[in-house]
Order: sequence, then C-alpha cells, then structure tokens
Amino acid sequence: MRMPNTAIICERHPMPTADELIHKLNGAKVFSKLDLCHRYHQILLAPESRYITTFRTHKGLHRYVRLNYGTSAASEVFQYAISQAIAGIDGVVNISEDVLIFGKTQLDHDTALKTVFERLRQVDLTLNKSKCAYNKGTLEFFGMIFSADGVSPDPKKIEAIVNAPRPTNVSGVHSLLDDHLDDQPSDEEEDEIVRNEQDQENEEDERSEKLNLPDSVARKRRKLMLEHAEQMNSRPAEDANHRKKCALDGMWSTLVNSANVHDIKAYMEVTKGYDRNNSLNCEQCG
Repeated sequence: MRMPNTAIICERHPMPTADELIHKLNGAKVFSKLDLCHRYHQILLAPESRYITTFRTHKGLHRYVRLNYGTSAASEVFQYAISQAIAGIDGVVNISEDVLIFGKTQLDHDTALKTVFERLRQVDLTLNKSKCAYNKGTLEFFGMIFSADGVSPDPKKIEAIVNAPRPTNVSGVHSLLDDHLDDQPSDEEEDEIVRNEQDQENEEDERSEKLNLPDSVARKRRKLMLEHAEQMNSRPAEDANHRKKCALDGMWSTLVNSANVHDIKAYMEVTKGYDRNNSLNCEQCG
C-alpha cells in the first residue's frame, strides 16, 4: 500500500479526546461497552476502489474486498463509519472499535443499548461477544474509571508513578517533571487557564479584603516557591551552592503537594543551569 497511500486523500475524523469523554459521561451511573469484531475488515470497499489494494502472491494477484490494515486513511474512515452508524443516539460514543453506552438511569441506558443494537444490525456490523460488557456500575476505559461517583485514574495505569522513588538530584526531578508535562495544555490553552486563574485570584483578593480571609492554598504555594527562589539568589557566594540545595529541597517538598503546571514550570525555570548532579537532600540547614 505504499504507492496507493501517496495518492489517497485522508479525511479528518478525529476521535473523542479524554476531556470530551469525561464531559459526556459526567453523571452517568450505568455503563456498557461493545467491541466490534475484526475492526477495519467490517467496512466494505466500493467496487471501483478495490483494484487499488491489489497485491501479488505465489498464487497470483489478489485484492481486498474490505478495508484493509495499512491503508493510510483506514482509522479515519472506520471512526467516521461507526460514528455515523450511531449518530443521533443519546448516551452513546465510540472510539475506534469500542462503543460506549451510558445513562443516568437504567431506562436511559437500556433504551440507548437497544437502539445501538438495531443500528448495528441495519448496517451489518458484528460484535465480539467475549469482549463486550453490559450493565456495569463502573467502566474502565482510556486509563480512567467512570462511575456514579465521577471519574478517577485507573490504579493500574498510575502504579508506576505512585511507586516512583523520590528524585535525589535536579536531573532526576527534571526527568520526572518532563514526563508529567507531556499531557499539559498547549501554550494557547495555558494562556487561557492563566487568565482564568488570575481573574479568580483577583476575586479572591477582593473577598479576602472584605471578609479578612486568609490566602488560598494555591497562592500560598506560589508564594513559598518564590521565597525559595529568592533564597537561592540572595545567599553569599561562599555558601550559595549549599543554600541552593536547601532551597531546591524546600521547593520540591512544596511541589509534591501541588498538581499545578505553573508551579512545575516555575521549579524547572529556577533550576535551569544548576548543577544537575547535585543532591536535593540537606541535613545541615534548618
């Protein structure tokens, strides 16, 4: 399929993201998951397109009748075909060969499930019975667990992170934080998040002045981060390196209690250029 793929015009039919999935399944209490058999091979190719898939074997020339693996547009075509088959049904979403049915009540769920079965029958799509799950109170999917209580990470997926040893030097911290920043928002999304946070903090400041309330936990963390950064820059030259270790250690202690991407990036900015092999542990300073 190398040559045909150069001429195939790919259409964009993106799959739902994790955020979209969380939004759609919010409030659902009953779940089912359907798995389609043979994936791409369930989609028939138009007769005039089949010759494109011709390949040579020791028994002569053959061609595919159904959508084959290796076609550059296969995943988009398959996603579109399945989404069209279930279009208009409330409480249903598909990601590739997985079709999720959910409802806030048993009746909502059962109605959606019955409608999906009818639609799949109409378009001759078959299910893999051994991989289907019906009428569940929880749903494990996309590395998350959905239930009536909301969404939580799958413990099996985060086991390595939870059990990861505490970094002992700056290099180890940067490596760990780089891994966690992979799924963070883009610059445009981050700018919007920052604006929203600033607006919220301004509102908090106004309420705090009126009610004499203490600073929020998030702002306290940021202030502590800045204090540690100032410590690193204000110490005399003779003990600057030692004090840097203390400040970095304090920043790390603050950081492990914060999931805020701005705290993480602030830490990485402050430690930029610092000896990456220096220990973060210090027993000499209080």
